[in-house]
Amino acid sequence: MQFTAFVIALGVFVGSTLAAPLLENVEDARNGRIEIVKRTGEDGEFKKGLLCESTEGVEEVRGYFAVGENIHLWFWYFSARSNSSTAPLVAWLNGGPGASSMIGLFQNNGPCHFPANSSSSSPTRNEQSFNNVANMLYIDQPAGAGFSYGTNDTEVNAINSTPRAVPYVYDFLQAFLAHGEFAHLAERKFGVATASYGGHYGPELVRYIQERNENGRGQTKINLAGLAINNGLFDYGIQHPAMADYLLEKKVLDEEKYAEVMADYESECAPALHTCEETDTDADCANADDKCYSAVEGPLGDLQEYVYDVRGMAFAPPTTYIEWLGKNVDAVGNRTEYRSSSNAIFNRFIGTGDTARSMIPLLSEFVQTNVPTLIWAGDQDVICNYIGVRKVAESVEYKGQAVFKQQDVKKWTVGGTEYGLFKTQDNLS
Repeated sequence: MQFTAFVIALGVFVGSTLAAPLLENVEDARNGRIEIVKRTGEDGEFKKGLLCESTEGVEEVRGYFAVGENIHLWFWYFSARSNSSTAPLVAWLNGGPGASSMIGLFQNNGPCHFPANSSSSSPTRNEQSFNNVANMLYIDQPAGAGFSYGTNDTEVNAINSTPRAVPYVYDFLQAFLAHGEFAHLAERKFGVATASYGGHYGPELVRYIQERNENGRGQTKINLAGLAINNGLFDYGIQHPAMADYLLEKKVLDEEKYAEVMADYESECAPALHTCEETDTDADCANADDKCYSAVEGPLGDLQEYVYDVRGMAFAPPTTYIEWLGKNVDAVGNRTEYRSSSNAIFNRFIGTGDTARSMIPLLSEFVQTNVPTLIWAGDQDVICNYIGVRKVAESVEYKGQAVFKQQDVKKWTVGGTEYGLFKTQDNLS
């Protein structure tokens, strides 16, 4: 599946009274989530003007919102190239955990990019940008990823799991939609689009939004209209064996090595995942991550030059944007050095076993609310490959599951050109 087709699919993402920021600690009843404390709001002056986008009339805004007193989350906003006054608002989150959403902006789906094999040191227009059809909001999170930062190490280090990261994103959205610059977007249809570790972030965030909408604890009711997850990581128990399945299909593994890896999965990884599911303790889930990495992900990853594309590093997107950002600090408006990914964040999440916890139950809860959900995958990714992603989608429990699972995939053509394969039942595709 290619971006042209997905931009069309993004069109499925088709209000409220604004109030004061949150002012007190509240322990959430579910999963011990912490609601963000103290004042949230505008954090200095925003930078405006076309720096990435080249389409006249498109609004481009960059800057920070303070979430609490110590956390400063960076964003880059682009209005839609067409029908911006009615187009939905879509928030993009990269995964990691600890990856910057500027990766998505400059390497995947933003208004500008640095094409492979180009000698240009400046970005060029991306004709397949998601803002062809949606107002796009790219957010660096949690603090320490990309340009986002925190001024209190204790608070920053406490953001060590998906349930602890998501409330900061939610309060960021509240501040964003309450601000005069963006308040006209408050009643628009709102979608979450994410990738990779977004298989964790996405379900957690949309359910968190729904809960706040339902119990009235959010200042602005967010008009949640869709969730899209690209090559997401949802469930080790499904997706680790699928790495072996995929590499066998691609003839990277032979039958003997495949059997060896699957035996290690069954003896080491699967029992540890079962214990993690049973106890749900950080220690047991962190142990499961370690066992599964040693048995499956590590050995299979060592066979690959580049785990995000089975064809190798020659197909990795260029990182020219990093140098460009460094040369344009005044225009961009960032306060910190750019970090495309943060090992510190990654290690904190590993340490709590967040990575080993399955998100299928929470994803199922969301799909059961009948909101359009798109789970999609490119066919060259190894680590979160299409075989595992399809099995995850077929494992989602909702009213259409049996029909969805039995369906064969069909060709997806746009304008007479085939871009991929798909199947859909009710609100899940």
